[in-house]
Amino acid sequence: MQKSDFIKAASLSNPFYYLENALTVWQWVLKHHCDCLCTEEIQRLQDILNLPRDAQALLVRMVMRQGELFPLGTLQYAEIENTNQAVALLEDLKLIEMAPLISLDEAYSKFNKEIIWTFCHRHFPVPPKKSERKDTLYQRLKSSQWAEKPRTAQDWGDTDHWIRLRHPSFYKRIQLMFFGNLAQDWSEFIVTELGHIKYESISYQPELRAFTNRSDIDRYLHFDDLQADTENTLLNGADTLEIDPLLLSACHNRWLEAKRKRVCFKLAQLFEKHNFLKDAVSLYDATQSNTALVRQLRLMERYASPESIIQLTQSALRDIQHSETGIYLQRILHRQQRKLSLPVKRAKPLEIPELLLHLPASDYRVENAVAHTLSTSSSPVYYVENRLIPSLWALLFWEAIYAPIEGAFLHPFQSAPLDIYSKDFFQARASQLSKLRATIVDGSYQAIIRHHYHKKHSLQCPFIHWPSLTEELINLALDNISSEQLRGMFDYLEQDLRQHKRGMPDLIQFMTEEKSIRFIEVKAPNDRLQTSQNLWLEALIKLKIESYVAKVTWQS
Repeated sequence: MQKSDFIKAASLSNPFYYLENALTVWQWVLKHHCDCLCTEEIQRLQDILNLPRDAQALLVRMVMRQGELFPLGTLQYAEIENTNQAVALLEDLKLIEMAPLISLDEAYSKFNKEIIWTFCHRHFPVPPKKSERKDTLYQRLKSSQWAEKPRTAQDWGDTDHWIRLRHPSFYKRIQLMFFGNLAQDWSEFIVTELGHIKYESISYQPELRAFTNRSDIDRYLHFDDLQADTENTLLNGADTLEIDPLLLSACHNRWLEAKRKRVCFKLAQLFEKHNFLKDAVSLYDATQSNTALVRQLRLMERYASPESIIQLTQSALRDIQHSETGIYLQRILHRQQRKLSLPVKRAKPLEIPELLLHLPASDYRVENAVAHTLSTSSSPVYYVENRLIPSLWALLFWEAIYAPIEGAFLHPFQSAPLDIYSKDFFQARASQLSKLRATIVDGSYQAIIRHHYHKKHSLQCPFIHWPSLTEELINLALDNISSEQLRGMFDYLEQDLRQHKRGMPDLIQFMTEEKSIRFIEVKAPNDRLQTSQNLWLEALIKLKIESYVAKVTWQS
């Protein structure tokens, strides 16, 4: 982050903290994304920035809340001295609409049952019973002439004055340009100010923006609206649906392409749920991910011929590098082969050693009970599960993870680059990653990990759980895990950062005299290995790392 661009959340001791944070965002967008705003939007932002503080604060309060409609009675805030004057100024700039027309759906959402019942009682030839439910009243209104046009709150029968926030899509656009997504909001500033979350400082450079033109932002917002509209259509029981052709076409901007794929996958799941199977298959195909490929073929099993599925699955297996996906594809292939009475070739599973333990009843979690039983002074056992190896990986590759890559960091409130789980994460940082991998060979990796452990402690990172990562654990790991073993585990983790940071064995034992380690996956009675756990154990055994499944029974 350039010094002049450093962003700090406002102090919560300031009653206008939320306004300061909003002004920071708006000024940032004007400075760094002005070329992606139209003339009208630039003027609107400048008008907002020139408003008196009370009017600015009231506007931000509405932007922060859900929806567009607000009764004036709920817009009274202690720090805003003159709400009526603020409302008048916002209305003059056409930022809000007074006495807006309210549709039936909005009335149902915003008004209580008493108002809806009174309206029905006043207008229906056969008045409703007092006991009728609100949703029943809504359905009666929906099938009547009173659903045809919107009306003011007073016409609906509400006595409060209502306000509509105008240009909601404008604030959504600003949110996207600052955060790079539509999931983060003003609360990011608040939590950061409280000291609960601290982020790595990134060097911001305008040429590394994710969105460099307005049309890309328009497309992103279109995808988001498309997802919401399709969800609503499906929930309302649509008989037919059309897929927007834009969803099936790749985007030149990799951040936009990532959004397109996410929307395709989510809509494919919805289409599948509502039994639009072939449309769901098309969307899974357009997603181009391993998970989508498996779901696509599973759906096709419900209507396509076994021969066609066998052909598609065998073709996919030739190209697949992902362990879990390979297993799921093999299962699909075997099911279709059995349908045709074809021979099924199964790979012999790697045998995973078992450790049978019969332990006295205890209040400990089963993992802690096993750790307590197996631990000795020279061979301590730690309950680490998914927390140790990903942490070591992140500490070694920290500088590569947080390198200023085009579009990876848009603001100071990111715990990881936007592309951390994408296929091109490694390609975009090939040079930095290669140099850091070389340190595993020359031995300097240990100093780098220890350095980052102290320097970056408590900064947000999706691979590190700081409370469980003690200096003692770091030192034991570096002293007893060989560089070859560490490199092998990192290689497996990097096959799929999102999936492989899960599924690791529960316990690690450090044999300090032999300078070696052993991993132990703990299973209580009737508890089976999950696919991800089985694959991690197989990967560890192939790396010649001693690994067991501890099967526990309890003494009566």
